[in-house]
Amino acid sequence: MSHTPKVLVVDDDPAIRSIVRRLLERYNFTIVTASTGDEALARLKQEPDFDLLLLDIVLPGETNGFDLLKAVKSSPLTDKIRVIMLSAMDDVSEKVKAFSSGAADYIVKPFEAAEFVARAETQIRLKTAERRLLQQSRLLQSVAQAASYLLTESDFTAAVKNTLSVLGTALAVDRVSLYRNHVHPDSGKEVFSLQFEWQKETGTAVAGADERQNLSWSDLGLAGWYDALSEGVVVNTAVSRLPAAEQKFWQNRQVGAVLALPVMVEKQFWGFLCLENRRSDQPWPVEQEAILNTLAASIGGALARHQMNRALAQAHQEAMVANQAKSQFLANMSHELRTPLNAVIGMTGLLLDTPLNAEQQDFVETIRTSADILLTIINDILDFSKIEAQKLELENLPFYLPDVIEEAFDMIAASAGQKGLDLAYLMADDLPTTFVGDASRLRQIILNLLSNAVKFTQQGEIVLSVEGKTISSDGQNRVDLRFAVRDTGIGIPPDKLKTLFEPFRQVDASTTRRYGGTGLGLAISKHLCRLMGGDMWVESQPERGSIFHFSVVVDVSDHQKPHPLNQPLSDTLRGREVLIIDDNQTTRQLLHRYTERLGLKPRTAASLQEGIAQANRPHWVLVDMQLPDMDEDLLRQLANHSAQADRPAIIPLISVGQRAALPPGLEPAAVLTRPIKPAYLVKALTGQLEAVDESRTNGHSIFDSQLGQKHPLRILVAEDNTVNQKVLLKVLERFGYRADAVGNGLEVLDALMRQPYDVILMDVQMAEMDGLETTRIIRQQWPLDRQPYIVAMTAMALPGDREACLAAGMNDYISKPVRFDELMSVLRRVQPLSTADVPASYLVTGKDSRTPTSPFPAEVASEPTLDFGPLRELQEIVGPAGQELLLDLSNTYLRDSAQVLKAMGEEIKTHNFREIERLAHNLKSSSGQLGARRLSALCLKMETAAQEDQLEEIQALYSTLVEEFHQVRSILTTRIPEVLGG
Repeated sequence: MSHTPKVLVVDDDPAIRSIVRRLLERYNFTIVTASTGDEALARLKQEPDFDLLLLDIVLPGETNGFDLLKAVKSSPLTDKIRVIMLSAMDDVSEKVKAFSSGAADYIVKPFEAAEFVARAETQIRLKTAERRLLQQSRLLQSVAQAASYLLTESDFTAAVKNTLSVLGTALAVDRVSLYRNHVHPDSGKEVFSLQFEWQKETGTAVAGADERQNLSWSDLGLAGWYDALSEGVVVNTAVSRLPAAEQKFWQNRQVGAVLALPVMVEKQFWGFLCLENRRSDQPWPVEQEAILNTLAASIGGALARHQMNRALAQAHQEAMVANQAKSQFLANMSHELRTPLNAVIGMTGLLLDTPLNAEQQDFVETIRTSADILLTIINDILDFSKIEAQKLELENLPFYLPDVIEEAFDMIAASAGQKGLDLAYLMADDLPTTFVGDASRLRQIILNLLSNAVKFTQQGEIVLSVEGKTISSDGQNRVDLRFAVRDTGIGIPPDKLKTLFEPFRQVDASTTRRYGGTGLGLAISKHLCRLMGGDMWVESQPERGSIFHFSVVVDVSDHQKPHPLNQPLSDTLRGREVLIIDDNQTTRQLLHRYTERLGLKPRTAASLQEGIAQANRPHWVLVDMQLPDMDEDLLRQLANHSAQADRPAIIPLISVGQRAALPPGLEPAAVLTRPIKPAYLVKALTGQLEAVDESRTNGHSIFDSQLGQKHPLRILVAEDNTVNQKVLLKVLERFGYRADAVGNGLEVLDALMRQPYDVILMDVQMAEMDGLETTRIIRQQWPLDRQPYIVAMTAMALPGDREACLAAGMNDYISKPVRFDELMSVLRRVQPLSTADVPASYLVTGKDSRTPTSPFPAEVASEPTLDFGPLRELQEIVGPAGQELLLDLSNTYLRDSAQVLKAMGEEIKTHNFREIERLAHNLKSSSGQLGARRLSALCLKMETAAQEDQLEEIQALYSTLVEEFHQVRSILTTRIPEVLGG
């Protein structure tokens, strides 16, 4: 837009002011005059947008010409005004001073009119060029910023509003509008409607919602505008120059000049960008028009992307809605199926623990097996749905690999025992034991392969082996774990191997009918392997068995739990002879390797006869109770080959559910079930594993009826389903607990107000108030020392359910149907709120589970509170007087440690780091000597922190130290008599 130059003349001589005005007015300049410097300053504060200042040096008042010049050039509002000094002093020093202060020119009075006008015009032209360059630069910056909004802003509405605001502000116009061209739904005419508009009065851009909707081009006399814009031609004009028919619309809007720029979307006329100016009727310069036309093209590109993104978003939303509906349906279906299954599995479990005749037991076991199969199918379908929806997420927590393997074997041991299958697993000797990853998913893979092996193997053996290969990744210590599950089953034909890992596929239809299953297990397992950075493959020959291989990549934990076989036996046992009698070669080799690693001298035999021939007064005899030549007389004959006063320690090897009966007078020293677990083997050899009679009226009982006496707890069951409530109360009664029950969250809060509970078995979905909300209230409002251990129980299976429970403050999670062994494990992890009523059989869990998160550092949390091994060894060394000595030692330790902690607290207050270090070192030594391993580890961290003068770390560790000492004291004062045989 054109600009009228403004000139401020400051001179105390009226004649000079008059002459200057007459000389410059003919050039259409706006002339303003002032007679004093103070008057000029006041005018400049009101109107700082002058182009030229003609300034006399000698002025009346306090502000002379140089003062005014200095003030003008020091203000960012006026420093760009070009200044010509007017003075009667033709003095070089004055000129130098003027130019040094920022004057652009110096004219000596009296001046020649022509020279004065030429020099004034020169400064005006320079200022006009400077102004246009500045406007051009600002416009380019604004267009760049607007284009950035259009390219990067995901919200199209916000991007357009920002674009119009930036444009209107930069150009100082009255309105910037975006109109859309379309066909009127009723008349069929081409019309345009306001979409967005920025107004100078408000300074903000808004969506178009006024009367400018469905405006007809032809009815408004703007048909020519439509023809031009739809062809991509810009309209840039003063309204006064338009034909009379086209002026009316713009005159009603009081517009002096208008610029309309076509907006094309994929070469189709979408609408136009319109700039309006009320104060001027000058068109926009050609260079500005070109820049703004480029911006209109950018708006067209943004519109095209917006339309495409909107279509994609709609399609994605529809897919998400469909997928969410499927996931929700599956979750709801899971909940509805699991609820009755909870009753079926629970009641059959209770029934199996009662006296039944053979026929009744068969009926109940059939029901229980069918329910378990149905539960497996439900779990497979839900896992597969999570995989399809890409919602299956992995945990990343420390785990002990032998536990994961053995837990999987425990779940198939009974079914393998019924078939008489030999089970074994073997870890490479150099393999670490503790890793960081998703233990539950790894267990799921192993269990699936073991279950398939049992299903498709009628005789022989199932062996799992695992080894690892160290790999480097971002400086982390990682291992590629390689597993192999070998069986002696029916095998797989070569032409069927390629479809084995496809979902809903089995080897053939007859296999499905004979063995059952959904065909999802292997597909899910292979996907899990790939999620963990590995893969799964198979080797197989028909009728000769299969080997399923799989790999996963896991991090090696910095805190390794030692393998049982890496803890040598005492000197009194090391070097003793052990005789291994088993007709299974794999088991013989495995036990030979285990016992040799323990420092023993193993001999092996495949039969009793061969064992008798091999025996050389063995200290132990590990004997398979399913030997083909099993005979009582041969067992007695074997017992006579003894280096002991009476007989060797006979340790039967059995399958789950099998009897471990020996001839009268030959009581087993211990009983080992297949697969042989290294930790149990060590305990059996050292006399720490009691001999258990595996024969029960109805097989092995899943209930520990003494748990309530050994580990007393106050339990509250929160369950709104009466059947599930009844099952849980009955199960807990079999465990030796008498629990209270409520039906919703409000009743839970009422019960907690009446009395404390150690643990709440909390259903997640309940009427009135659900389990999550109830847990949040408990965590917020109950004192820490009265907060129970809360266990979530839910039949839901959506991704994130477990995380939601833990995030609400729950400590543990059990999915329905509730498995009794899992419930027992959870109860054993609970520590009572108060140790006042805890008997001598107080359980040591190795961690304080009363709060949602562990208070211990990660490298300390895995250590047990108290390891009784050192105390037992000390008792064995001391002999008969050991119990009395250790009781006295325990009391002394507790008394001295309390004093050390008290002194440490005082030293922390005075920041005496050296004394804190000494006290921590002292407590570390005595705690480690008595087996308080976690307390000792905490002291080591305290000692290190004191060496480095880390006060905040010391203060945080001190409270944890005190809490852990209280745990150690409560355990020592209650369990020492029991542990030491008192």
